[in-house]
Amino acid sequence: MKLFRVDKDAKFIQYAERDFKKENQEEVLEFWLEHNPAHILEDENVLIIGRQVPTNLGSIIDLLGIFFEDLLDFAETNGLPIHWGTRGFSINVDLNGKHVAILYGFPPNSVFKQGIYTAFREIRNNVKDSEPVIEEYRQELAQLGTFENAQSEQKWLIKNDVDADKKERFFAILSSIVEKIKSQLDEVEK
Repeated sequence: MKLFRVDKDAKFIQYAERDFKKENQEEVLEFWLEHNPAHILEDENVLIIGRQVPTNLGSIIDLLGIFFEDLLDFAETNGLPIHWGTRGFSINVDLNGKHVAILYGFPPNSVFKQGIYTAFREIRNNVKDSEPVIEEYRQELAQLGTFENAQSEQKWLIKNDVDADKKERFFAILSSIVEKIKSQLDEVEK
């Protein structure tokens, strides 16, 4: 990427290009960005939750700057597999080795904007007698007051910090839905 400065005569002067990796300076840039997140996006806060984060696709996401640290911790704590894609991630329920997405998360630079999207279609296609589970999921999210319609799904566009009460309520909804999905599997196995 070419960078310029403006001299005293209002002319553009190009900075000499440097290969950060060649000079082993990429880590310096990452360190600066990690310690100055307020300067990454205008009028938005960014939480850096990792550097050089490996994905399950074998690629690496540099400076994963999203608001989802607590959500990812919740998934990990509850044994919910996280699948990283090229545009975001999904949180899944493990049904005896079959992973069923319950939501998708997208970073600020995504075409979907920074947000959480439900995975009703995945639940419908992979869980027996899923309609009551999906309907409860939809109603609980409506009561939370942050989700809106996104065709046949629901979305929560995250524009500001999420307060502790809303996070706790959201995680309680997810816990309930995970248990209901797992109980449907238990019924099938009986």
